[in-house]
Amino acid sequence: MAPGQTPDEAAEDLLRLAKERFGGLSEAEARLLRAAPKGDQAVCGPSGEFNDPSNDPVKADKWGPERQVRAEIIRWLCTESGPASRIDPKGVQLIGAKVSGPLDLSFVHVPFPLWLIRCHVADEITLRQTHLPALYLYGSWVRSPNGEGMNVRGNVHLRNGFIAEGEVRLLGAEIGGNLECDGVRSRTLRRRIRQGAVRR
Repeated sequence: MAPGQTPDEAAEDLLRLAKERFGGLSEAEARLLRAAPKGDQAVCGPSGEFNDPSNDPVKADKWGPERQVRAEIIRWLCTESGPASRIDPKGVQLIGAKVSGPLDLSFVHVPFPLWLIRCHVADEITLRQTHLPALYLYGSWVRSPNGEGMNVRGNVHLRNGFIAEGEVRLLGAEIGGNLECDGVRSRTLRRRIRQGAVRR
C-alpha cells in the first residue's frame, strides 16, 4: 500500500479500482477487496465456521450469486502491481466462495499466499510455473488443478476434505515447506506423490 496509507484506505482504493475495471461487484467480491488489505479472511457466506453446513462446497449449486467471486478479480489482485501492493502479506483469503471462470496464474510470481477455504471452483486452476509463498486449499472442491512446475517457498496444504473432481497435476513442482494431503479425495494425487512427481 502507499506510504502512510492505512489498511482501511487501501481497501477503499481497491474497491474503487475494481469497480472501474470490472463494473458492479458481488457482495463476496466486495468483502474480498475490503478484507485483503487488512489481512482478514473474506467470509463469503453466512458463516465463517469451517464446518458450518452452509460452507459445504459440494452443495454450491444452492449458493446465491452474492457468494460468487470472479477468477479474473483474483488474478487481477495477484498479477497487477497496483492492486497487489495493497494486499496484506497474509494474502488473499476466501471462505465459502463460489469462484467462477478459470483461474490461470501460469508463470506469475504471486507475492502473497493464496487461501481458498471451503470454496467451490468450477473451472480450471492453472498454476504452471507459478511462484508463490504458500498455497492452502482447505476443504475446497476443485475441478482439475494443474500445478506442474510450480515453485512454492512454503507449504502446500490440500487437506481437510479437499476434493478434486479430476486429476491433480504436480509434476516437477518444488515445495519448500510441507505438502499435506490428509483427508484428500483424489487417488491420482496420492499416486503421483508416490511416484516422486513432487520435489522438496
